[in-house]
Amino acid sequence: MEIRKLSRQEVRPALQLIWEVFLQDVAPVYTEEGIEEFRKTTEYETICPMYMNEEITMFGAFEEEELIGTISVKKIGHIFLFYVKSSCQGKGVGKQLFQAVYQHCADDPGISRITVNAAPGAVPKYMRMGMRAAMPEQQVKGMRYVPMEMAVNWR
Repeated sequence: MEIRKLSRQEVRPALQLIWEVFLQDVAPVYTEEGIEEFRKTTEYETICPMYMNEEITMFGAFEEEELIGTISVKKIGHIFLFYVKSSCQGKGVGKQLFQAVYQHCADDPGISRITVNAAPGAVPKYMRMGMRAAMPEQQVKGMRYVPMEMAVNWR
């Protein structure tokens, strides 16, 4: 398996993978409003300018040539759009993607902590990676999440 930063041409396939996994794993606990809000915030026209302006860094996990997982991180160390193909979950793909983001953040002395708004079902996975709940579960615009964080040790 190879973990690397995504090229511009790989952003659209990553967003397709995100949408497919979201519909299966997360959408069932969201309201219709939340599903629509997620769809709007993950459109190519929204994400690509952020990618081009280097407001976000996107990583992908590849098995041969196939994209099997993706994770994005904002310049402030906030993880979002962290999804692994259902058939590849439980095989360490997410852990390796998370480690790539952690290393990326550890190389930036401006980042002292990594944060994420974790879908309720993903909280145990984030806890296994060292994150802790920073606040109780929230719901905004129909999207349920638990704010989580962890300290970053700079290199």
